[in-house]
Amino acid sequence: MASSSNAKDLNAEDFDEEDDDDYVPSSDESTEFSDDDFGSDMSGVSVDPDENEYIPSTMDKTLVDPFLNDLEGHNTRRCKNENIVPPMKEKKPPGRPKNPNSEERRKRKKASETSGGKATETSGGKGKKTSETRQNVGEQGVPPMQFPESQVRQSLVDDLHSTGFKAIWMLDPGIKHEKGKVWPGPCVFPDFTQEKARSWWANLVKDFISNGVDGIWNDMNEPAVFKSITKTMPESNIHRGDTELGGHQNHLHYHNVYGMLMARSTYEGMKLANPNKRPFVLTRAGFIGSQRYAAAWTGDNHSTWEHLHMSISMGLSGQPLSGQILVDLQEMQHPNYLEDGLVWGPCFHFVVGILKRELLTMSLGYLGKRLALKRRYRFIPHIYTLFYLAHTRGSPVASPTFLADLKDPQLRRNENSFLLGPLLAYCSTMSDLGVHEIQHTLPNGTWMSFDFKDSHPDLPALYLRDGSIIPFGPAHQHVGEANLNDDMSLFVALDENGKAEGVLYEDDGDGYEYTNGAQLLTTYIAEVKSSVVTVRVSKTKGLWTGPNRRLQVHILLGEGAMVDAWGTDGKDIQITMPSENEVLDLISEYKQHIRESMCW
Repeated sequence: MASSSNAKDLNAEDFDEEDDDDYVPSSDESTEFSDDDFGSDMSGVSVDPDENEYIPSTMDKTLVDPFLNDLEGHNTRRCKNENIVPPMKEKKPPGRPKNPNSEERRKRKKASETSGGKATETSGGKGKKTSETRQNVGEQGVPPMQFPESQVRQSLVDDLHSTGFKAIWMLDPGIKHEKGKVWPGPCVFPDFTQEKARSWWANLVKDFISNGVDGIWNDMNEPAVFKSITKTMPESNIHRGDTELGGHQNHLHYHNVYGMLMARSTYEGMKLANPNKRPFVLTRAGFIGSQRYAAAWTGDNHSTWEHLHMSISMGLSGQPLSGQILVDLQEMQHPNYLEDGLVWGPCFHFVVGILKRELLTMSLGYLGKRLALKRRYRFIPHIYTLFYLAHTRGSPVASPTFLADLKDPQLRRNENSFLLGPLLAYCSTMSDLGVHEIQHTLPNGTWMSFDFKDSHPDLPALYLRDGSIIPFGPAHQHVGEANLNDDMSLFVALDENGKAEGVLYEDDGDGYEYTNGAQLLTTYIAEVKSSVVTVRVSKTKGLWTGPNRRLQVHILLGEGAMVDAWGTDGKDIQITMPSENEVLDLISEYKQHIRESMCW
C-alpha cells in the first residue's frame, strides 16, 4: 500500500502506555492522503485535516486484509477509539501532564535491551542488592508475544467451546488506515451500498469464521464517527450505490440502511463459510427487513430502569430477536439496578450484559442470579417455540403487557411486566420493595401464579394465562447439553370451561433441514371431565416422530398451588383434580413456602 510522502513513521516508543487514551497526532504528523494512496475498488471516507470533516474517498481492500485476515506478526491493539482518530493536529489539553514515570520506564527498557537480557544489579534500598533479569520485557513486565496470534485465538475459542460458551466476535465498519503500530490512525469505511463492496466484505467474513467464530457482533455501524457534531458521517458524503438502491447519493439518503447492509454482508459471509449453519449476527443499527439477517439491541443505553422499560416495546417493531444492554459501561443511577437487573435479564428473551471490572468484585446475590439462570434454561423450549411462531406468523416473542388486553388503558403505563406469549413475568423496579411487596396489575382474565419451587425475593413473579399450555425442560448448564430425549414438562392453566391448549416446536437447533420437513410441531390439549384432566397430543406437524421421553404435567390451581403427574410423551396422561379442601391446603402450603423463601 502506498503511503503519503510527508507522513511520519511512529514507533512504539512514541507512546506513553498509561496515556494512550489521550494520544493525538503530533504537529508534524500528516493526515493527508493522495489519490495514489488508495485503490479504486471500494468507496470509503478518510480524514480531511483542513475541514475537520470526513470526505468521500476510495479504499483498496488491502487496507483491511491485515486487520481481518493476517494478524500474525502484528501486535494489534483494541481500544475505545480504534475506529477513528482526532482529525485535528492538536496538543494534549492543559492540566493533563505526561506521566513523569514514562521516561524512566523507557530508560529502563532501553538499558535492559542494551544488556541483552542479562542479569543486572539494581539498588533495592537501604543498601540491599537485588538481581533483576529483563529479557526485552514490556513496560508492564510481560514478555512480548512469541507465537502467532492465530494460535492465541484458536486456544481461546477452544477453551470457550469446551465449557459450552459461544464465541461472538465484534467487527466494526471503521477500519484503521495504517498497517503499522500507529494508534489510532485515520479510518476508512466500506460503502455497503455497492454490491461489490458487500461481496468483498462477505468474503473477508468467510475467512474470518475459520478462527472458530460462532457469531459476529456488528457495532458502531450507524456508522458512528467520533469528532463529528452529528456523531456520524457528514450528510454530504457521497455513496456510489447500486442502481437498484438509488445510485450515487449523499449519506443523508443512505444513512438509515447503512447498518442493515453491513449486517446483510456479514450474514452472507457467514453463510459462505458454512452453508449448513445458521448465522448469528448482532447489529446495533438496522432498518426495515434487518430481522432477516441479524438480531438487534438498543445500543449504548444507560443502566437505568427507565431505559430498560423503553426496551420492552421493541418486540412490536417487527424485529423479534431484539433486546437491550442490561448492565453496560454507563454509571448506574439506581442502587439496586445491578442486583435486580441481573435477575430480571435471564427472564427476557435476549439481553446483552457488559460489566465493568470493578463490578465483578461486588456481591451479586449469588443465589438469586443462579436461580434466574436456571429458570432461563428451563424456559428454552418455550422461548424457542415463540421464535418459531414469530418466524411463521410474525407474532412478537416478547411484548408489553398491554398487548394481552388492548382495551385496558391502565396497562399502557405498566412497565414492570412483559409477556413471553401467554407467560407474564412481573418484576419490581423499586429500590426498597421486592416483587412480592408491590401490587401486581394484570390484564383482564384469569392469570395463574406459579414457580419452580424456587421463590426468592429477587426473582420475578410468573403468571400463566388461563386456557394456555407452555413447555419447559431441565435446567442445563448450556444448550449444548440438551437432548431430544430429555424429560419434558408442561404447565397447564385451564380456562373457565376446563380446557387449555399449547404448542411445542422442535428441530435440530441449527442448520436448514427443517425446510425439508425435519421438524416437529406438537399441539397439546387438556380437558377436564368428571374431575379428571386428560392431557394429550391432538396433532403434530413435520416429518419427525415424537421423541421417546417422559412427560410431566403440572395443572395450575391458582395462588401458586398445583398438582402433577408423570407419563410418556405422546400418550394420554390423566390427573384427578383435588377437592376444594385439598386445593385450600395446597394453597396454604404454597404460601408458607413463599413466606420462608422470602426471608433470604
